[in-house]
Amino acid sequence: MNIYEIAAEAGVSISTISRVINSPEKVSPKTRKRVEDAFVRNNYVPNALARSLVKSSSKNVGIISSEIRNLYYATAAHVLEDCFFKWGYTSFLCPTGGSLGRKLEYVRILAEKQVDGLVLVGSAFSVPEIEASVQKYLSGTPIIAINGWLSAADAHTVSVDHAAGAELILDHLTERGYKNIYFACCTRNQNSAKKKEALSSAIRRRGLPMNAQENIFQLEPGYDAVHAFAEEFLPLARQHSAVIFSNDISAGYGLLAFRELGLSVPRDVGIVGYDNICYPNLHFPDVTVLDTKIELLSSLAANTLHDIFIQRDVGRGISIPPELIVRSST
Repeated sequence: MNIYEIAAEAGVSISTISRVINSPEKVSPKTRKRVEDAFVRNNYVPNALARSLVKSSSKNVGIISSEIRNLYYATAAHVLEDCFFKWGYTSFLCPTGGSLGRKLEYVRILAEKQVDGLVLVGSAFSVPEIEASVQKYLSGTPIIAINGWLSAADAHTVSVDHAAGAELILDHLTERGYKNIYFACCTRNQNSAKKKEALSSAIRRRGLPMNAQENIFQLEPGYDAVHAFAEEFLPLARQHSAVIFSNDISAGYGLLAFRELGLSVPRDVGIVGYDNICYPNLHFPDVTVLDTKIELLSSLAANTLHDIFIQRDVGRGISIPPELIVRSST
């Protein structure tokens, strides 16, 4: 039986076998025992050739992104690939759309490619099914999640500080005199949930009205859904009202929809977007946005993974502050 068959039987990656043979202290006791039991069952004794084999690097990394048509994710993929290319690594870019099945299949395929590491872009991967798949196929392989959270021992997170972002937005809106503040969420994932939680807390701390059923709207993506929301919002568009959209694409749609319905921005309603990635300054008036620093997050993710490759110590998580860019929509 060869090293690859041992890895398959133990349900781990080649890199995990490498750690068990060469650096067992870096492997969890449970995983190490599973591999060692597979050695015993098959009378497998790692020899010098096997040690050399499993110590080698494939010089490949995986990048799984839920959506690359969105400029936010495309920017992340570009920055990641550029960083890894400079270090001599080949990137396998795996766009999954909204398909959980495709996400799971790409985890398996990247394990077959023996990637040295994996970057997950977005919190759509922070679900039990992905956790289980990662544990099954990529146990022991370092994983970096951008704005996502995994409990695996080899998983690390780089994320934006949503609480700090909510404080920046609310400080600005209240300084401008807005008293009725609403959140239009156009995605359904853990990252959006964190935005909701942070904004709700920041609004309540200022003694402003906050009722989840009245102040938070869950929208489908796309202009039609945002326009329908704008029509529903008309009775609420009284003086001192502002809408925070969960991304700047939707904020741009909201601006167009409100104008089409005869509202003036920012006189009748203020608009704030998230991300600062889809050139909101092309709209008039310019949209105020919370810059969530996707280029910096992606660079940090790449550098964290590279640090792991060269055996530098890294923490489990990095959180960076966002920046509010004030324009004429508020």
